[in-house]
Amino acid sequence: TLTVIIVAMPIGLYFLGHPEDFLKREGRPISVFEQEQPIKELTLSIVKTLGMFNFSGDYNQRHNVPGSPQLVLPIGLLFAVGFLRGLAHWLSRKHGHFSPTYTFMFSWFFVMLIPGFLSTEAPHALRTIGVIPIVMVFAAQGFWWLISNLARLHHITDPHAQFDVKTYRREASLFILVTVVLSLTSLGFLEFSRYFKNWGPSTATQNAFAQNYADISYYLNQSDPGIIKYVLVNEGDVMVDDVANNAQTIKYLTRSHSNTCSEQKNIYYLRTDQLSLQKLPSHYILIPISRDIGLKNNLVNNYGLEFTSYGTFIVFSK
Repeated sequence: TLTVIIVAMPIGLYFLGHPEDFLKREGRPISVFEQEQPIKELTLSIVKTLGMFNFSGDYNQRHNVPGSPQLVLPIGLLFAVGFLRGLAHWLSRKHGHFSPTYTFMFSWFFVMLIPGFLSTEAPHALRTIGVIPIVMVFAAQGFWWLISNLARLHHITDPHAQFDVKTYRREASLFILVTVVLSLTSLGFLEFSRYFKNWGPSTATQNAFAQNYADISYYLNQSDPGIIKYVLVNEGDVMVDDVANNAQTIKYLTRSHSNTCSEQKNIYYLRTDQLSLQKLPSHYILIPISRDIGLKNNLVNNYGLEFTSYGTFIVFSK
């Protein structure tokens, strides 16, 4: 606990002095209460967040297969079974009071969904990541219910249950073991296919994680240090060191984060509006961090630059 307090203290003190930043993303507010129709936004956010498990999930390519439910169909059904059975048990108050165990479980579930409820862009898997363990607990309870019912069905249909208890117990144990192994193996292959065969290699996933920034950085690191290189920061809206924050990845990977390092590496950063004001040398290369047809035509026609495409980015040279 002490470690958590020490680690969280700097940002906690900052938010104490700047409470308006606590529910705000740089550039625009993300709280539902900062929107034009807060009650409507809150209602939609709650509905979408609760529906992300089995109906429509996060559309952010970095967080999920866009739009797919957060839980694959078999796990989603088991989660629903476990959640509803747990809710029925909690509401029944069998011992004259609400079950402390289920009170804790439901508290965990809904408290961890609050960041998703109170912010825009719902459903948002990253903001509700704390709900994963308890969701898996509910799904496990649903799976246990399924196994129990299969075992009960096996007991009813197996003739050994009445006349050969020893054989029945051996068969029942084998049946449950095979069911569990096959279920977990099938789910493993299903999720492996979804994420490592479909989602991972997707170009959309590479773009979502700004693969082009890493590719540009690799190119710059391998280029002749004697050549002057300009990185044209033509996307991003939050300014850091006089250019958009999108340049920070390239600055970090190329170790050109300061003026001194930029001069040593011959790597300089320009905004689009600075391009026409910059006194350019006779020989240089220029790399926009984002592809733009209009910009490409402008650089070719008005600046007389040649270009070479490298897949995720284009290098202009003179």
